[in-house]
Amino acid sequence: MASQILQYEFFIQKSMEMDKTECKLPEYSQKHFEQVKKKLNIRKEISKEPPIKATTLGRQEEVIAILFKHFNKITEKNYDKLSDEIFSLISQNISDKEKVCATFFRVILNNSFFCHLYAKLFKKFIEITDEFVSVFEHQISNHVKDIKNILYVSPNEDYDKYCDYVKRVESVKNFTSFLIQCSNLDILKSADILELAITFQNYCLSEIDNIDNLLLNEIYVANIALIFKDGGNAFFKDKKWDDFISNHKRLVESQGRGKNKKIYFKLLDISERVYN
Repeated sequence: MASQILQYEFFIQKSMEMDKTECKLPEYSQKHFEQVKKKLNIRKEISKEPPIKATTLGRQEEVIAILFKHFNKITEKNYDKLSDEIFSLISQNISDKEKVCATFFRVILNNSFFCHLYAKLFKKFIEITDEFVSVFEHQISNHVKDIKNILYVSPNEDYDKYCDYVKRVESVKNFTSFLIQCSNLDILKSADILELAITFQNYCLSEIDNIDNLLLNEIYVANIALIFKDGGNAFFKDKKWDDFISNHKRLVESQGRGKNKKIYFKLLDISERVYN
């Protein structure tokens, strides 16, 4: 009979399922291992922490690591299988919702694909516990604030920082795409997406005369265009629609040095959606 090959994840899962107050080495064996560790200088002294506390913390970290791996691997083909495992882990093993969301959004910011799957996944998170709603709102608020702090760095000045800049630009687009999909699944109201578009407009208008922030203005307008490309037609009935139209006209008519042909033509694309 051929021997079975077990994957690393198998042992992680089994470790989490164990009751480590019962499944543990005899005390004399634990002391022996501590002596060996001392001699090898692995640890200076025996930890005085209660075993159950270390176990609880370690289990949370293990679950977060598995979730991060699953979030990164999710595709159309494996969604059903991986999502079931993700929901099970969150339902049974997670107390720190902030850390789950931070890990989840870190994946979204660095992934331009499958935003619709991530939105579908997050909708289930909320069904598991509505604690995720307030965490989600906090993440959106922080994201919007961070966008305004993106600073362009020339590749000739510092190439590494320029690469970081490019990644942050992509992350804005990725998160906007995710929020649009959340709106399509009724996780967010269309009014929230329109509010985001107006925020981008206000950011752009505040820098429209600043040539140093030209590329940042391109980011703002590109994300407004993305919202109107994929966001549906529900915005037109919103009470803040007039604010959006007023800002849009100001951007189209502006002759500021923080505006170029790329921005101008992108604004024309938005006009076609807005006025037709």
